[in-house]
Amino acid sequence: MDIAITRTTAATVFPMLRDRYGKTLEEVSNKTGIAVSTLIDIEKGRVSPHATTIHKLNLYFDLLG
Repeated sequence: MDIAITRTTAATVFPMLRDRYGKTLEEVSNKTGIAVSTLIDIEKGRVSPHATTIHKLNLYFDLLG
């Protein structure tokens, strides 16, 4: 899987998706298995998400299909 996403892009898009779908960090974490602390780091632009994390978020927000 060759997915590249910048910290800035993730920090912009992820909170917008959460807001659009009305989901809390805890809800996303519980359904995806991604730690809340990791989700916070993504939203704050502290880290670039790994490809597996992007994939899990895509599946959760139904962006793949």
